[in-house]
Amino acid sequence: MRLIRKTILPVLLLTACVFLLAGCKKDEDGENKKNNDSENKVTETAVDMKQLKEDMLAADDSIPEMSVVYGSDENGPDLFSYLAEYNYENVEDYYFAYATAGTAEEVAVIRLKDNDSAEDCLKAVQAHVESRIIQFETYDPSQVERCEGAVAFSNENYVVLIISDNDEAVKEAFYAAFK
Repeated sequence: MRLIRKTILPVLLLTACVFLLAGCKKDEDGENKKNNDSENKVTETAVDMKQLKEDMLAADDSIPEMSVVYGSDENGPDLFSYLAEYNYENVEDYYFAYATAGTAEEVAVIRLKDNDSAEDCLKAVQAHVESRIIQFETYDPSQVERCEGAVAFSNENYVVLIISDNDEAVKEAFYAAFK
C-alpha cells in the first residue's frame, strides 16, 4: 500500500498535470489563450448587425424561420438577458436569432465596447448553452445533440454563438463580413 502511495500516485498526478497543460494553447507572446478563435482576426471595423445576421443565416440553408432581437430594438437591452446573464453596459450592439418553432437553432453576435470584456461575455454565452441543453433534455431531447454541438467563440471585441447544423459555414460568413 505504501508503494502505491509513494510511487504510483505521484506518477498519476504528474501525468494528469501534463495532460492539463497540453490542453492550453499559447499565443505568440507565450500567454495562455482559451475560448478565442485566433485563426482569424476581425478588424476594428464595426459591421452592420442586420446585414451580418442576413449573411450568417443565409450560410446554412437548414436554419428554420428565426425570430430576431437587436440591441438597437426598443426592448433590445432588456431582452439581452435571454442570451446571456452579462452586464449590458459592456455591450455596444448585438443580434440574437433563435428558431421561431422552438428548436435549438440560435445564432448570435455580440459586439462589446472593448476586448477586455470578451472572456467574461463568452463564459456567459456558454452558460446560456448549458441552460439550453438542460431545457431540451426536459422537453425535446431530440434537440440536445444540436445544442451540445454549439460553437461559441470570441475574437477581438466580438462574441459569437452558433447552434446550427452547418456551423462552419455560418462561422465563415461571420469572418467574411470583415474582409
